[in-house]
Amino acid sequence: MQQTDQRAWDPDAAADLRRRREGAMAERVRHRAAALPKRDRALLDAVYRDGRPVVELAAIMNLPAPVVRRRVRTLVRRVLSPEYGFVLAHRDAWTPTRRKVADACVIEGLSIRTAAAKLRLSLHTVRAQRSIIKALADADLQEPTSGPWGRK
Repeated sequence: MQQTDQRAWDPDAAADLRRRREGAMAERVRHRAAALPKRDRALLDAVYRDGRPVVELAAIMNLPAPVVRRRVRTLVRRVLSPEYGFVLAHRDAWTPTRRKVADACVIEGLSIRTAAAKLRLSLHTVRAQRSIIKALADADLQEPTSGPWGRK
């Protein structure tokens, strides 16, 4: 299995809205946010591309600033997660069902139950596909072993 670019980005540092949102980490957030649903993508673009303060966005959205701040942190943690990157890199090669489950659960961040209802799939199917995606992502992150039997 091909090793994906899983450079260790600190999601907490990227989500710290008191810091400047520039550089490679901000670029990574903006690039990965392209796969998010329109509303989430617009929020991250406003913060990480346009540099708009969360307080200003909260006023526009008519929500308390802590709610918007929490949403930005949640989104940043998701888009910088190794599993999110793995799904972006591999989802085009997957079956349509696995791709839909990956998009719903990993990209959109839906729960298994909500994804099953949205996709009109059984809970069992979504849970099974979600487990497979997680196992594939975990296997991809493992260090390659040397030797014919996986021993060093």
